[in-house]
Amino acid sequence: MAYLQFSSPPAAVLEVKALQTLRDMLGEDISNSILVEVIDTYLEEAPKQLQALREAVETNDLATLKAMAHTLKPTSATLGAIALSKLCRELEAMVQAQDTKEVLTLKVQQILLEYERVKIALQAERNLCQL
Repeated sequence: MAYLQFSSPPAAVLEVKALQTLRDMLGEDISNSILVEVIDTYLEEAPKQLQALREAVETNDLATLKAMAHTLKPTSATLGAIALSKLCRELEAMVQAQDTKEVLTLKVQQILLEYERVKIALQAERNLCQL
């Protein structure tokens, strides 16, 4: 049986301070409903971007790899997924440095694994917002 290995412990998936900053920006009266919409949009769009990452690494499309990493980086950070954002930043730098396909593939795999953790944490956060 295969086990997933993650880069950080489960409690560290989402940075609470980043989520609170987002809530503060949204305002008290509407923060939960807007936060749910933001999370839903992220959970809808991120898989498309991750699929593009997968395809780009398979075809060695460095421009798409860099663009998708660049797109995922700030949106992940905004929602508190700092580890995922960091992995995306690292991938951008690796593409810029023209690392080998094998190295890029490993980084994309790390991103995909971390996203699964983020998805679970954001779904839990979304559920809390609706209480």
